[in-house]
Amino acid sequence: MHRIRRIEYTIAWDFNHKLYNTAYDTRESLDKLTYLALLFYITDHRPRIKTEMDASLEDALTSALSITTSAQSRLVKHSPSLEAALHNSQQQDIPPIAIGPAEGQYLSILCRLIGAKHILEIGTLGGYSTLWFVDSVPGVKVTSIEINPRHRDVALQNIKASPSAENAEVILGAALDVLPALSTEGRVFDFVFIGKLLMLLLNRAALTKVACADADWNEQAQYFEWAVKLTRPHGCIFVDNAFRQLSESAAEENAEFGEALIKSVEVDIRVTATLIPTLGTHRKTKLLENIDGFLMAIVN
Repeated sequence: MHRIRRIEYTIAWDFNHKLYNTAYDTRESLDKLTYLALLFYITDHRPRIKTEMDASLEDALTSALSITTSAQSRLVKHSPSLEAALHNSQQQDIPPIAIGPAEGQYLSILCRLIGAKHILEIGTLGGYSTLWFVDSVPGVKVTSIEINPRHRDVALQNIKASPSAENAEVILGAALDVLPALSTEGRVFDFVFIGKLLMLLLNRAALTKVACADADWNEQAQYFEWAVKLTRPHGCIFVDNAFRQLSESAAEENAEFGEALIKSVEVDIRVTATLIPTLGTHRKTKLLENIDGFLMAIVN
């Protein structure tokens, strides 16, 4: 019984993709009559099987989220300035799409590991991630770029709560305008954080009163290009939401736009990069939206 159920789910999983190729491989362990009977059974019961699989996946993700959230709450260090920043951002109606506490601590650890002295952040939002950076390494200097004036003002309010507030600067402007200016000034950074692209695009759309076009995904590749130019050898570049860019573009059949960053990085001999999937703990309307991932690269 367990053997038949396992084969049933194997074939059902591939029904939406390459049923017959996968089923042909499975046939090697079955006689022809049993195989055909099972194939017809699955075809007739496909909706039920899919529903069971969706429920099973949802249960697994829900459990993983619960376990992860519980463990993270015990490991992440609490900070009055960080908690105050979240509260103030909420009161000021800043979009609730900042990094989570666990990711903030992870980024802080990365900066400490490489001994970062100069950090560049693209996308300040309410300054929550900026606070993690400015408190990561003693004496570190953080430069953050924000296109939205209101977000910049709220970020400055939040950053003031940190004892290291004087080590952070928030530059108002579009990243693709500010980054060349930083390069002209000869600025060099140890760590570059490219924040949530969704936030960057929403900010730009709100300010220009235009919708975000598919081609906007390409901006992430442009940010990465400037990041490489501005990062010292053996410095680190971290691109948030890289997986969501791929998955959402694929779902909307715009894979060529979603892959702009990957296509650019894979042929860039100046860096060594990887893409790591993650399980986010920000509760989303759709459970699968909690699956994300980041791209991280070291400049050779």
